Parts: sequence; C-alpha cells; structure tokens
Amino acid sequence: MIWYLQFTFNELFGIQHFIKPPSRYSEAKLIKTLEEIGVGRPSTYTPIMRTLKDRGYIIVENKAIKAAMELMEEIPVEKGGIECLEYGNDLVYRYGKYGKFIACSGFPKCRYIHQTGPKFGPCPECGVGEIILKFNKRRQCFKSCTNYPNCHYTDSYKEEKTEQEENNSENNGLYRINLAV
Repeated sequence: MIWYLQFTFNELFGIQHFIKPPSRYSEAKLIKTLEEIGVGRPSTYTPIMRTLKDRGYIIVENKAIKAAMELMEEIPVEKGGIECLEYGNDLVYRYGKYGKFIACSGFPKCRYIHQTGPKFGPCPECGVGEIILKFNKRRQCFKSCTNYPNCHYTDSYKEEKTEQEENNSENNGLYRINLAV
C-alpha cells in the first residue's frame, strides 16, 4: 500500500536563527570535564589549575576561563644582523626552552642556528667546526663542536671559582657557632 500526501503553500516564511558560540569554561566546568574524561584525580585538579594559570596558558576573568592565545599580541621580529650560511636569509632572535637564541627566518625549511657564547678555538677532531659551550638536559656545561652531526667531539668544562665562591662551598653556606662555655 502506497500513500501520497499533497500540500499546497500559499506563503513561505523564513525564521532568522543565530547560532550562539559555546559558553566559556569556568573552573568548575573544566574540572567536571576532566573528571568525565578521566584525567587526574580530585587531589590533582587544584595543582592542574594552578599550573595552567602560573604558566600563562589560561586567564580567569569574571569566572570565565580565556585561553592566553586569544589575548596574545604578535611579537615583533628582532633581526640578528647576520645572514644565514645555508639559505642566505636573515637571522632573527627566537625564544625557546633554554632562552633566547639566533636562528634562520626561513624556519622550518631551514633549521640553521647561529652558535653564540664563548669560543675555544677550532675543533681538534674535525678541524672544520669551532669548540663552543653547550648545556645538557641537567643544565650542566660542556664543550662541543659546532659541526655536531658530523663531528662528535665533546669535552668537560668547569668554571673557575673565585675565592669567595670557594669559601662558601667549603662551609656550604653555613656557619658553625660553638656554644660551649
């Protein structure tokens, strides 16, 4: 059995409808979402929120959380005044995990980084690169060749201490007082 319906329209009306953006997260709503997803435990929610605020990832205004990216202004590029050895582009100052450094403006196509800091002469192993100071993940200094992937020369580096630093290290910054009478 097949049924057919027939309609006739005298007029057609359109209704204007505006889509509302999703409401902003509040701290309570964000914590509830973390619970639903299964991230963390109740004892970790406060440190998570504190870390997000301290690192500047979020900003709380009128109990609403705003992502810091929405509030960021574009940082002007500071030129280093040196030309890239690989592509010939200008080198610019950039900010990374370990602070400010000078790199090629053609990133990610060019990954050249200009090595700064004290130099200790030519590399004894390859003769091409120079010996500079670098830091490991524990922020300890060591000497290394600038021609790293091709040359694996490294050497230890110890800073010379002044007399005052030596005296402080002998006492560990503490002074012993003899109270015996």
